[in-house]
Amino acid sequence: MGNSHEMTEREAYYQHVEVCVDVIQDVLRDDPGAEISELVWEQVDSSEYIIYYDKNLKVLRYSTNEPGEWKHLVSDSDSWREVIQALAYATMEQDLWEEVRNRDLD
Repeated sequence: MGNSHEMTEREAYYQHVEVCVDVIQDVLRDDPGAEISELVWEQVDSSEYIIYYDKNLKVLRYSTNEPGEWKHLVSDSDSWREVIQALAYATMEQDLWEEVRNRDLD
């Protein structure tokens, strides 16, 4: 397994995922009719792990999810940065959905 610094970064990433889902849970509490998919999208799209390229790699490195279909993300772009960002986005989105399901919010 990784060193303690890596574990700290992994823990920080998953704490961030949990905070994102806390926000979703709060919105659903105030507005039970809110669309969960829209709330997940808002959290992922505004996340520092997606906005900042150097954090994109952390999402891919620390996620326990392995999105099954990722090839469609790479076929339309020649930019490796866009490919990595797209992969990080899809991976983080799956991590949030997993936490949403774990909390029975869906």
